[in-house]
Amino acid sequence: LTIAANAQTKVYGTSDPTLTYAYAGLVNGDQASVITGALTRTSGENVGSYAIAQGTLAAGGNYTIAYTGSSLAITPASLTIAANAQTKVYGTSDPTLTYAYAGLVNGDQASVITGALTRTSGENVGSYAIGQGTLAAGGNYTIAYTGANLAITPASLTIAAQDATVAYGSALPPLTVGYTGFVAGDSAASLTVTPTVSSSISTIAGTGTFAGVLNASGAVASNYDIRYVAGALTITASTASVSSATVLSNVYADAQSRTAPTQPTSLSYSFRQTLTTTTSSPAAPAVAPSETGDIATFAVSPDAQPAATPTQTTTSTTIEGTISFAPGSFDVIAASGGSLKQQADATSACPAGVAVTALAGVPYSCNVPISR
Repeated sequence: LTIAANAQTKVYGTSDPTLTYAYAGLVNGDQASVITGALTRTSGENVGSYAIAQGTLAAGGNYTIAYTGSSLAITPASLTIAANAQTKVYGTSDPTLTYAYAGLVNGDQASVITGALTRTSGENVGSYAIGQGTLAAGGNYTIAYTGANLAITPASLTIAAQDATVAYGSALPPLTVGYTGFVAGDSAASLTVTPTVSSSISTIAGTGTFAGVLNASGAVASNYDIRYVAGALTITASTASVSSATVLSNVYADAQSRTAPTQPTSLSYSFRQTLTTTTSSPAAPAVAPSETGDIATFAVSPDAQPAATPTQTTTSTTIEGTISFAPGSFDVIAASGGSLKQQADATSACPAGVAVTALAGVPYSCNVPISR
């Protein structure tokens, strides 16, 4: 009686199939029921090939069995592993690359999974593929891997316009910025385009500190999310220089100060100043000497009169005009030491500036040198 085992297969972690066989040679009307017993196989559950033996298969005393063996093949189970999407900020360390899995069988635990995921190299802002890397689960599993990405997002960079100071009517100094937030060894040299700084006001906007008028813009850096902080511009009072002025009336020849019994109606003198900006040069009218009460009005004349028609230029320009103290703005007038000085009264400090009629109210220092 010839008996040949049939080849069999199963997936790791599943039950053995029934071991079957084909036979030939029954005679005398015998049926398959004369064959008793069962085939067996070599023990083992890991992936591999296991021989199928005759085992207890028999056909009674009337037959001699000629047996042909076969094998049972155990194939790997499918283990699904899906990488988890990750993110980090530019300049920081990579997070641990993690994954989710499904499909462990036969009582296996996560410890059968060895190795680690990897990602495409690069540290600039962008998306980087997470690959299977060295991740494995031994010979009993075939990994079905689903990838993901590591996103590198921009770091935060603050660019602050630095505060600046300028004299009234002068050209702005070089405007600069400060940086906060560079990482990974970066510096201003790492910017694709460096920022520029501009002022939203001119230097003839008045005196004082103007917050938020210096603004940086235009920087480009793909690895950074740029935030701008505005700076302040301080415009200080300019000083009018009087050229070859002559005091036409001088009550205080002894260079002494005294209290005015009567408030003077005006106090004025001509001046000459050089500005490096685009501006008109107004004509300065002659000032006639006069006297009010016990206090003289000091009137001075420039050494040269400007043209009658104002001119405009963008280079260094000489401006001539008249500075006037408002009536009642002072108590004591002194003409000593080569200075014409407005002194503080009993209730207020010397003001930060005086009116300049020829320059639309530009403030100046209240202590202006003159020639006597």
